[in-house]
Amino acid sequence: MNAKRGIIVLGLLSAASMPTWAQQIKGVVIDQKSKETLIGAVVTVDGTNVKAITNIDGNFQIDGLDKERKYTLYINYVGYKTQKIDGVQAKDADQVIALQPDEQQLKEVTVTAVER
Repeated sequence: MNAKRGIIVLGLLSAASMPTWAQQIKGVVIDQKSKETLIGAVVTVDGTNVKAITNIDGNFQIDGLDKERKYTLYINYVGYKTQKIDGVQAKDADQVIALQPDEQQLKEVTVTAVER
């Protein structure tokens, strides 16, 4: 009986201490001009293989991070400039990331044809 109590107490203590070392980064990715959410943007934690993709509401969540460490995030989305954010800590506050459209002016194209 005492062994069962010990196992239960040990399990509860380890579950209670879990939030101190495993935290998350969460937030939303939006268009800087229109403030609309971006679906399918890729959020990458630099130096790791950890990635997240924004959902239909533009939200993302990255779990299992160290609360004391600072991370660098890269946010990629087709048609937008890649954004780098330094010094992000795992905490409860949501990140709001506004991406700038990558507006590039293309050079003039000349089309010629040859009749045969």
